[in-house]
Amino acid sequence: MSLVTIGECANHLSEDFKTKYPQLNWVQIIAVRNIAAHGYWQLDMTQIWQAVEEDIPLLKAFVDKLITNQ
Repeated sequence: MSLVTIGECANHLSEDFKTKYPQLNWVQIIAVRNIAAHGYWQLDMTQIWQAVEEDIPLLKAFVDKLITNQ
């Protein structure tokens, strides 16, 4: 459910914000949310686990840096 929440929040970011920070794949973040919420039978748990171990720490580091720089 955390991935759904993250994707939902990303979907509400302005296009200007997403353009300003292209280092994150906003489309993919939102797509994971959509699949998890509406097509959960299509989820590949290996890819989900990879996102949890690799992508979420990168996202956290991005958010931490964004918060401390403002």
